[in-house]
Amino acid sequence: MPIGILTVSLQAPLLQPKERQLLAHSTVGGVVLFKENWAEGEEDPKAVLKSLIAEIRSINPNLIIMVDQEGGKVWRFGQGFSKLPAAKIYGELYDQGGADKALRYAYEQGYLMADELLACDIDLALAPVVDLEGDSRVIAGLARAFHRDPQIVVDIAEQFIRGMNTAGMPATIKHFPGHGTCQLDSHLTKTIDERGCIELQKDLLPFKALVEKKLELAVMSNHVIYPAVDNENSAGFSQTWLKGCLRMGCGFDGLIMSDCLSMKGADIGTLFERIQKAQKAGHDLILMTHQHHKNLEELLGILDDIPDSQDAVARRERFMGTIKRRKVLSSLQERNISFEETPAKIYQASLKSGQKNDHYNTHKGII
Repeated sequence: MPIGILTVSLQAPLLQPKERQLLAHSTVGGVVLFKENWAEGEEDPKAVLKSLIAEIRSINPNLIIMVDQEGGKVWRFGQGFSKLPAAKIYGELYDQGGADKALRYAYEQGYLMADELLACDIDLALAPVVDLEGDSRVIAGLARAFHRDPQIVVDIAEQFIRGMNTAGMPATIKHFPGHGTCQLDSHLTKTIDERGCIELQKDLLPFKALVEKKLELAVMSNHVIYPAVDNENSAGFSQTWLKGCLRMGCGFDGLIMSDCLSMKGADIGTLFERIQKAQKAGHDLILMTHQHHKNLEELLGILDDIPDSQDAVARRERFMGTIKRRKVLSSLQERNISFEETPAKIYQASLKSGQKNDHYNTHKGII
């Protein structure tokens, strides 16, 4: 069965009957795991997670299973997983005269994170964030950005991604074309960035530079409107941004995925209208998560009508081929990474960096 265009999420650590029906449909090509899929309080929550993933695979072996495991506050799984520091910590180390150490840590932590997820048969981490540190409540406010200097972001992100790739996992750079400067949170409201084209170039630099390095990665778009480029559509619904700037301008021929269409910034109509417009804009994989109960019934009712394209199918198949090839190569290599510092010690440093806004500790929809 080919890999479908839609990525969904699940309500709990155990599959519900309607969710089995959803996963078996040919339109569904991925699953994002969230905190609600982690069996907190169980004696062995990692074993429960592995059982859930095995059941997902038994229903549809062609699904791309993914999770947000960035580090810091955006971290889905607990016991049995190393807690990585927030992205901001690498940038702080860089600024303190430890550029070499910051880059080494980024490589090590990217490797460690990917290695631990792969051991549970998870294909993809939706990381790293390459937005610039700025005024954003959901990016800088959660210490999710490496730095405000785009070249330092490129340097650190490259090493983080190379670590992931070496472990056996592609990366996902996000949130194209840059969410770091917008103060508002597109999870919660319509978000507009009023800057001009020249100012936006700075935010674009990390995406363009990382694409040019030919690393194994996907790109996730955002739901911010940039009137200077497209005054009607957010980047996630804009052919100008995705087909023009990302495909033609940056030369990216890999997999483009949307940020979640359940977000308030993507609320342009019904579920079907959102999916249809995101597909037309140029996405190869569309995220529609947290569709439970009545919303799940609505989603099941439109699956047969969701549009797709041959080019998108080919890119998904190629991306899955990369995942499988990387897993094979990874299984053949020795685990000989020697960590200079434990994640726990680096993470303790992150707790001293002034991370605030505990509201987001329970914000389950952050991607």
